[in-house]
Amino acid sequence: MFPKEFDNSYVSLKAQLKNSQKAFTVCLHISTEHIYTNWESTSGIVEYWVDGKPRIRKSLKKGYTVGSEANIILGQEQDSFGGEFYVNQSLVGDIGDVNMWYFVLSPEEINTVYSGRTFSPNVLNW
Repeated sequence: MFPKEFDNSYVSLKAQLKNSQKAFTVCLHISTEHIYTNWESTSGIVEYWVDGKPRIRKSLKKGYTVGSEANIILGQEQDSFGGEFYVNQSLVGDIGDVNMWYFVLSPEEINTVYSGRTFSPNVLNW
């Protein structure tokens, strides 16, 4: 999907959110790895999983809500909301199977998705 480094090579996905969100899980497949990130407002806990295994768990933005205007940027690291992309921060490779849920997936649900079984996303399926 991203064959070369470019500062304008990215995909912006906007889920059709009706309300601000207090929890979510995003799952995607980058080259040979399955990446999962989830966050929940009440505790502020964010978790990062790779290939069905937990890697990082920390607190971030406790009590915050994600506004309905939020989107997911693929292929670039953004330095400000919706912009400031640099060529040396671009991804070269493939991304697919991008899914998002309105809630934090349990470890069992993450492993269901990782093993290729169906777990329908309720926000985004790309």
